Amino acid sequence: MHFWPGVRLYGSVLDTRSRNRDVLNGIERASPRFYATVRSPYRQHRIREIRNGMPEPPGPLVTE
Repeated sequence: MHFWPGVRLYGSVLDTRSRNRDVLNGIERASPRFYATVRSPYRQHRIREIRNGMPEPPGPLVTE
């Protein structure tokens, strides 16, 4: 049964979305740029994950 991991992931995504629905709706109503508002904390979280919790070094972020 190779489809179970996909079903679990889909269920996890739906559960997370439903638990955060009120918060996301509030951000969407209050922010003129919803995507940018949500993207910024996500990027910060992702950078921390990549760096294993270490803070980002000072200076501009260089992306290619």
